[in-house]
Amino acid sequence: MSKKYQAVANTFTTPLTFKLFYSVRYIENIHLYWWLLKDLGWALGLADMGVSFGIIAIIWIGSLFVHAYKYNSSEELYFLIPVFCWLLGNFLWMNGELVYNSENGRFAGKISMIWGIALIIYYHLFVKILKFYELKPNEYAEKMYNEAGLKSRFKYFSTFRQYEHFHTFCWLGKDLCWNANIKALWSLFVLPTFFISFDFIWLCSKNKKMTIDMCHYISQFIWVSANIVWAYGELFVSTYSDKPQNLFNPEVKNFRWVSSIMLVCAWIPLIILYFLWIPLTYFGYISNDENSETHNTICNTVKNDKNLEMTDVINPIQTTIEII
Repeated sequence: MSKKYQAVANTFTTPLTFKLFYSVRYIENIHLYWWLLKDLGWALGLADMGVSFGIIAIIWIGSLFVHAYKYNSSEELYFLIPVFCWLLGNFLWMNGELVYNSENGRFAGKISMIWGIALIIYYHLFVKILKFYELKPNEYAEKMYNEAGLKSRFKYFSTFRQYEHFHTFCWLGKDLCWNANIKALWSLFVLPTFFISFDFIWLCSKNKKMTIDMCHYISQFIWVSANIVWAYGELFVSTYSDKPQNLFNPEVKNFRWVSSIMLVCAWIPLIILYFLWIPLTYFGYISNDENSETHNTICNTVKNDKNLEMTDVINPIQTTIEII
């Protein structure tokens, strides 16, 4: 193997192939793109853009379900339900505002998000704390979803994936309080949503093998910040209208317009990743260390498991490029 290919392999394992982008975490990366575009269309009042990418984002969750089912991860299957409720509620809220100019969509969205919140609270109360019911553990699935090697700084979360799920709970709670106009509780949810999002970046920054992960976490952090700015303007500032503005020629530079600028900026780390870092790494201008210990552990686990099919040997090796 040439030196150039080794550098790529250490970063991507099997670079620039379709299967690479169908790994567990990269499916989530792509889901982030659709959701970002949906929110940008919503912020700018572009109904076609918002609704189209919202529908794609909802359909894309099917790919996450496929992975969770394939790896027999009961925890992932469980948490995908509140994520679906969150996205559906967000979509109904947006659709009512952009398409029908009605509050009915806002109410329907609130009901959907309440279900999502209830499911996560049920998990933490009855599964995690009281242990009335236990989700069937799956060591192989845990490796697929936690192989990035990151660890939560809080002992309550036994895996980094659980830390990410808690971030989902905080973000969902923030959106629900924004929808229901509950200002005090919204302020309470904002703090953990913001700081956990930043903590993901901080944890990745300590390991230079986490470049792909970190770029997506930076994008997510800007997205979270944009949502907070938009919600703050709608909930607390009555000086400016919350009417959507033209991105380049706004009538009023309100909080919603600032949020749309930030949502555009959320693409900057992704553009740097795909058009600068990946090409420079591929052609050997950016060097990488030898394969990570986590990657080798996964490979050895898969090779030693005789019950796995050959297709399952490929996918876990590819998942070394995953994010959140």
